[in-house]
Amino acid sequence: MRQIRFALSLVIAMAAAFSSAQAAHATTLEQQLEELQKVVSQLQEVVARQEQQLAEQATIIKGVQNQMNPPELAKEIEPHIDKHLLHERSGVGEQIGNLRVAVGLTGTVQGSIDAEEVSGEDSDQTDGSWSMDVELEAPIGESGLAFMLIEAAQGEGLTDELGSLYHSVNDDAGGTESRLEVTEAWYEHSFREGRVLLAAGKLDMTNYFDTNAVANDERFQFLNSAFVNSIAVEFPEDNGAGIRLAAYPSDWLGLGLGWAESDADWEDIANDGFAIAEVNLKPNFAGKEGNYRLYGWMNASDKEKLRGSGTHENGWGVGLSFDQKLTESLTAFLRAGYEDDDVYPVEATWSTGAQIQGTRWNRENDMLGFAVSQAILNDAVEPDDTETLLEAYYSIAVNEHLFVSPDIQIIDNPSGDNDNDTVFVLGARAQVNF
Repeated sequence: MRQIRFALSLVIAMAAAFSSAQAAHATTLEQQLEELQKVVSQLQEVVARQEQQLAEQATIIKGVQNQMNPPELAKEIEPHIDKHLLHERSGVGEQIGNLRVAVGLTGTVQGSIDAEEVSGEDSDQTDGSWSMDVELEAPIGESGLAFMLIEAAQGEGLTDELGSLYHSVNDDAGGTESRLEVTEAWYEHSFREGRVLLAAGKLDMTNYFDTNAVANDERFQFLNSAFVNSIAVEFPEDNGAGIRLAAYPSDWLGLGLGWAESDADWEDIANDGFAIAEVNLKPNFAGKEGNYRLYGWMNASDKEKLRGSGTHENGWGVGLSFDQKLTESLTAFLRAGYEDDDVYPVEATWSTGAQIQGTRWNRENDMLGFAVSQAILNDAVEPDDTETLLEAYYSIAVNEHLFVSPDIQIIDNPSGDNDNDTVFVLGARAQVNF
């Protein structure tokens, strides 16, 4: 009996000891869990601070990239067709600190056939011209862009011999004397993430209005002025003081307003101005982009009346410029214009054509262009036959910087006179950019 009592006492003592140990162990686990939770909270605070620092660093890096990469900035704040090398041609230009620089050289040789009646010369003529463009661009702050274009040129080409035509067979030609001048110098500021743009300075209005994806640049596309801009628009005589406002309320709509002094002499700039307004509808048909521009303009410089006597201060006109991508390699265009028949010898004009990329024959950087245009003359001028022009070129990409383009132009009823022989102009153009 005594042994049984001893055994029971031993069992009770062991149970009590086990219970005490269990309680002590539970208390230790609770303390460890509390300490672990504190460590986790501290780690979460550290991670949150690091994420905030990384976000701030990413913002700084993005700002630096925007400052050091003007082409991306230009793309963001300039959603329109632009024939500047820095904006139009990828891979062109060099970064020098905060400044980007691009240079383009263009040389053209042309010869006329059967042009004696128009030129007044005893034989056909062969002339040349050259030009150089130096573009400089730098971002100003987060939303500004400063740009300067320096041009040099020499040679009238066939312009002087064929001066009675209603267009120029070489829109890149300069004058007989070598010249060097600053032709553009402007500042542009963007608002609302590039949806609103305001530019002011020495502006070229043809960079912003009556533009076209395939008929707008005499250095790479058509040479004849009739396929660069409408000849039924009296743009300012030269680049002068101007201002341009553009708004892009949606991806399919662009609005533009422009004003510039018409004589570009920087004297009495508030008088005799040129004003233009344009609407650009930008549809996307099955992934194929298009631009449908409609515009109206006025030029207040003095002009002689074609009917009667005296001067008529204001000239005006309306026009359109369409381009539509039809396939991955084919883009078509249409341009038309009408101008005040009281003062302008060309009452209306139209042109149409297309550009084909060389991907169809494994030359993706080559371009083939062909177009036709007519100048419909005012019946107040004599002769007043419709002048018809055809042009075709083939741009051969020798490499990414050198392009060589044979070109042919055919002019029927030159100078609006159906008694004149049809004129042929054969030429070749070389363009280097870097």
